[in-house]
Amino acid sequence: MMENNLASAKEIYICQFDRGNGEDCFSKGSKNLVDELKAWAKANPEKKVKVIRTGCLGKCESGIAAACYPSRTILTEIKSDEAEKIKSYLE
Repeated sequence: MMENNLASAKEIYICQFDRGNGEDCFSKGSKNLVDELKAWAKANPEKKVKVIRTGCLGKCESGIAAACYPSRTILTEIKSDEAEKIKSYLE
């Protein structure tokens, strides 16, 4: 077994699930949100944030869902245009 340190201090997993009926995170704009946050994380490596696309987190009903680590927080009801709020949460 080999042990390595992670480069990121914070990670955010954003749901990309697509049910095909418009009632899921993907249909609510999670792809654009992920793309914007990934670009921001890449442009700001000192923030040590990793943005990860994930499957369903079971919270799609009312907006985009995300899980944050190491705080172990679930963010729900995210709108696709709330990248600035997410960035401030990750700083």
